Amino acid sequence: ITPQGLVTTFAGAPSVAGAVDGVGGKARFNGPAGVTIDSRGNVFVADCRNYAIRRITPDGTVTTFAGSLGVRGRADGQGSAASFYDPQNITIDAADNLYIADGAGNSVRKITPNGLVTTLAGSSTGASGSTDGIGSAARFYFPAGVAVDLAGNVYIGDYNNNTIRKITPAGVVTTLAGLAGSRNYGFVDGTGSAARFDGPTGLAVDAAGNLYVADSYNDAIRLVTPEGIVTTLAGGTGVGENVDGPLLQARFYSPSDVALDANGIIYVADSLNCTIRRITRATTSAPLIAVAPLSQSVAANTSLTLSVAAAGMGPFTYQWFRNGTPVAGATNAALTLAANTAGATYTVAVTNAAGTSVSPPALIAPASTGASRLINLSVRTTAGTGAQTLTAGFVLAGQSSQTLVVRAVGPGLAQFGLTGVLADPVLTVLGPDSSTRVATTNDNWDATLAPRVAAVGAFPLAAGSRDAVSVTTFPAGSYSAQITGANGLTGTALAEIYAAPPATETRLINLSARAQVDAASGLLIAGFTIDGNAPKTVLIRAMGPALGQFGLTGFLANPRLEVFDGNSQRLQSNDDWGGITALTDAFTAVGAFAPASAASKDAALVITLPPGSYTAQVSGVAGSTGVALVEIYEITR
Repeated sequence: ITPQGLVTTFAGAPSVAGAVDGVGGKARFNGPAGVTIDSRGNVFVADCRNYAIRRITPDGTVTTFAGSLGVRGRADGQGSAASFYDPQNITIDAADNLYIADGAGNSVRKITPNGLVTTLAGSSTGASGSTDGIGSAARFYFPAGVAVDLAGNVYIGDYNNNTIRKITPAGVVTTLAGLAGSRNYGFVDGTGSAARFDGPTGLAVDAAGNLYVADSYNDAIRLVTPEGIVTTLAGGTGVGENVDGPLLQARFYSPSDVALDANGIIYVADSLNCTIRRITRATTSAPLIAVAPLSQSVAANTSLTLSVAAAGMGPFTYQWFRNGTPVAGATNAALTLAANTAGATYTVAVTNAAGTSVSPPALIAPASTGASRLINLSVRTTAGTGAQTLTAGFVLAGQSSQTLVVRAVGPGLAQFGLTGVLADPVLTVLGPDSSTRVATTNDNWDATLAPRVAAVGAFPLAAGSRDAVSVTTFPAGSYSAQITGANGLTGTALAEIYAAPPATETRLINLSARAQVDAASGLLIAGFTIDGNAPKTVLIRAMGPALGQFGLTGFLANPRLEVFDGNSQRLQSNDDWGGITALTDAFTAVGAFAPASAASKDAALVITLPPGSYTAQVSGVAGSTGVALVEIYEITR
């Protein structure tokens, strides 16, 4: 396949199996399962059902390089004296040594440029297992994917163990990510054994040592850093679909292999869709923030360390910022904060030769000595005038009053690389009757409020910007913050509600926002922060069809709800709520309206979370668009 997408047949004949050496269309293969290319342009093929490694010269001449056509076995040796049991995939290192994932043979084989075949790791008898060890002491369970980095480390997609294994040049085998065991499959981002895969097959590795994994049964492409940190790069519902689009909205159907080109573009063999897919992203050349610094609460007299993990083409340089100001000397991937430095927002800029990426802000807030509570609610979406007015509802519960910092941020989002922001937001806060204005309408913020903004850990705004900020004390009740664009302007805006110190017994218990999920952004994003010393249970909903019972038309017919932590790791997701009794009970407990029926396509989930910052993202299944309502409720337990 050329870069322009022109497909031609290089060797063999379509749908004609066989075991014949020859030139171009006269050659025959039987189940070719993987290919790689050496420094001289020769293509090597793992010819699975012929139990052989074939070589194709640049002029299309096919010969058998190692093993014998149709002869199955496990013998090491020179050329045709060697045999393979089930060659599933193949890769090559900088010295032109080949490595083969010998699937049902449960071993990893090595072939030197002169054709000498040895067993690098795994059983010479085909015994399966998940044991780490050196050489033949290690055990695999159907190794299906193989890649090698610049240092000569070999990585294996250990299919039936649902793990990613690493083999050093000395043959030492360790488990880099995932957990072996018949019940340990799944779809979980995390570090090392906390991560879960379901049928990892093809692998690719970039110059920085980051692995790209075709996670077949999860219908996803996963990213694994050299430290074993696993994130989902693209796809990932476990339901086979064929959807192009932004990374986490794209859908695959049992992807079986991946490859990288010189520009960092990722190619996917989307097996059951019978297509070759291409993944490009703005951060392909500039670093990818694989794991962002985590927002958290910190007790007095306690130090803590923030860290970032970047993927892409290294080397990387780092610069940390506190409330937008560079921290002197903070130029490493980790930043240690001394005691009593809470009450600020930290970001880190990661740079390589191609560009710079900035992490999302991490709020470091003082820990509450009381019960856990919601201290920050936010929503980001398109805002403007009329039908595009961004309305964020919030509820305070208690017997006293609570001071809140309410912000409408447009220009301030540009510092995080966002384009198309609302250039001049106007903020109005309305009371329970949705008509009484309870806070002074704010157009352009007063920079004298900067200390109040910093006190809640919100990221800083430039003095004189056209963002809007209100600091008001509210009694318990229901309110709505409306954001419009001055002079008819539209664009992306962020509505934020922060509980300002000192905390009272009155607390935020609910956020809701209704907005258009459109083809341009494809997402409605709500954020929230839990403060305290204990986990908090929340109900999160993405309502589309349920809005029809209130006479609304143009609603999002099939919303998908996903919850992410501060490291951008997906924690839980829901497509259709399904009439689950536990959800019905939760709706009743918080006083939320019910969907029209158990069969509606609305989405909801109940999740218990430790203190920290989170986002709830609403998208339309298969790229659908329409109006959706996102809601976050505190559940008292």
